[in-house]
Amino acid sequence: MFAAQRGEISGQELDQQLERLGGTSNHKQIKDNLLRSQVTQQYNMSVRGGGEKTGYYISGNYSNNQPVFQSNGSEQYGVTANFDTKLLNDRISLQTGINHTFFRDKVNNAAIQALSGGTYGLRPYDMLLDENGASIDRYLKFTPDVIDDLDARGYMPWTYNTIDELGLSYTKYNKSKTRINARLSGEITPWAELAVSGMLQRGTNDMTQYKDQDSYEMRDLINTGTTVSATNGQLVYGVPVGGRYRAGNTSNEDYTLRAQLNINKDWNRLHHINLMGGSEIRQASSSGYQVTKFGFNRDALTAVVVNPTVPYNTIYGYSTTLGINDGGVIKTRFRYLSYFGNANYSYRNTYFLSGSIRFDDSNIIGVSRRDRAIPLWSVGGKWNIKGEQFMQGWRWLSALNVRTTYGSGGSVPSSGSALTTVSIGGTDFYTGKTYGSIMSPGNQQLGWEITKTLNFGIDFGLFSSRVNVNLDIFRKWSDGILTNVDYNATYGWSSLSYNTGDLTSRGYEIGVTAYPLRGTDWTWQSNLNFSYNKNEVTDSRFPGSATNPLTGGNTVITGYPTDYLFAYQWAGLDENGQSQIYGADGNIIPSTEFLSELTRLT
Repeated sequence: MFAAQRGEISGQELDQQLERLGGTSNHKQIKDNLLRSQVTQQYNMSVRGGGEKTGYYISGNYSNNQPVFQSNGSEQYGVTANFDTKLLNDRISLQTGINHTFFRDKVNNAAIQALSGGTYGLRPYDMLLDENGASIDRYLKFTPDVIDDLDARGYMPWTYNTIDELGLSYTKYNKSKTRINARLSGEITPWAELAVSGMLQRGTNDMTQYKDQDSYEMRDLINTGTTVSATNGQLVYGVPVGGRYRAGNTSNEDYTLRAQLNINKDWNRLHHINLMGGSEIRQASSSGYQVTKFGFNRDALTAVVVNPTVPYNTIYGYSTTLGINDGGVIKTRFRYLSYFGNANYSYRNTYFLSGSIRFDDSNIIGVSRRDRAIPLWSVGGKWNIKGEQFMQGWRWLSALNVRTTYGSGGSVPSSGSALTTVSIGGTDFYTGKTYGSIMSPGNQQLGWEITKTLNFGIDFGLFSSRVNVNLDIFRKWSDGILTNVDYNATYGWSSLSYNTGDLTSRGYEIGVTAYPLRGTDWTWQSNLNFSYNKNEVTDSRFPGSATNPLTGGNTVITGYPTDYLFAYQWAGLDENGQSQIYGADGNIIPSTEFLSELTRLT
């Protein structure tokens, strides 16, 4: 069409070419060269056995997935072994287990990109093979004449070939995870048990990414950084000729140790008490790194040493650098300590009282335990009305309970720290020294986000529990929600995170479970759930501004929910097909009005 506009072809020739393109379809070539039948294989085997005092369970599984896109695939295998034994006349019980999984994945985006929009996407008439069966090169950045001229100057071919790209790059992931757990429990009395358990889990994720020298990404990068010397006419390479190899590794280790005392006792079939108390310590740590090599030779396993901060000239006339994409070595470690207790009492299996308390400590918030640790608690009660004597004649009512709970819960802030956080960056261009920056200053005033919840509920069953209904009505008060507060910018930060937000929530939940048909061999079960929840920021320190309503976001606004979303009232299209909206006064505002005017009227 551009050629027709320039007068290079006639209107008749244009129609002929358009008709030819309209009759061309690449569907079969895509199916034959980029796609394949998806195949998934799964194999499982398990063995179970043991004797009077011991038991074991061993299983293994393997799966292989061949996705529909060429040059992609994954496989996974896992092994699980569990053992249990009883000692000292069954007063001591020991359970141990181990689980190991391994996952291998290979990713190549050539086929996916060809079927997507964008630079590499295929139009319906873009063929992959010519009439001789040879793969077709496509011209993406420049016209054929420009690319041919660059080829004559010694540049690498600047064309793109979808089929060739299937074998010129890949990203591989090798992931493994091993978990070991053990539990030792002992019977102190017939109604008291002491248990100690632990878990250790380790995992690794190895990533290798290779871009061949002949891949389009590397040819584009190398050609962009290649210029012609003004003195001898030779090519000057700013990017080493060769492939790019990138390797990364992340590893994590978690452990949990737990001690717990359980008491479960009845008196005269009237009183029942269940007590549980214990302590748990947990640590989660991780580390990772990434390295990138340029000018990589896959056969010789060699690479070129480069300084990613040194600028080089480009074919477009500006200078740039390879940049530092690897970052530093990452290490994290989080520690948690908890003390917990729970008590339940029932009388005649009709009246129930419960209470719990939990004392949590975390190193995320700060150094002082007084500021880190916090007690969380709850109390509750339930009345089994159906258990009363006066309800026994209501046979169609199989269950009726009313209950209430009140308690507090907390969460550790996900951002901010009581200690100053420093980020180590790359190498300074002028000094060659490693530089760093303060990501966030230490904030000793950070604390837990606390939510207190009051809940009322009723449960009832009808017709021998064929229909069961649960209704809950709740209200929540949240204090100390972490929000960004404006700060004196002369200190280096325009805002900091503080526990300053207050929030109230209310709502209800209804659940219905029905069994229209229930037999000895099969059951028809239907579930219906409905819930409603509304929350509102009650703190008066966050009034809305003119720019707040333009989008939904993370900024809290007094009187609105935390997940608010604002939208203008649409007024249809004008005579030019442009959108219009209504202002606060009911007048139509055309799209030609300034955004500031829209904000003011809204």
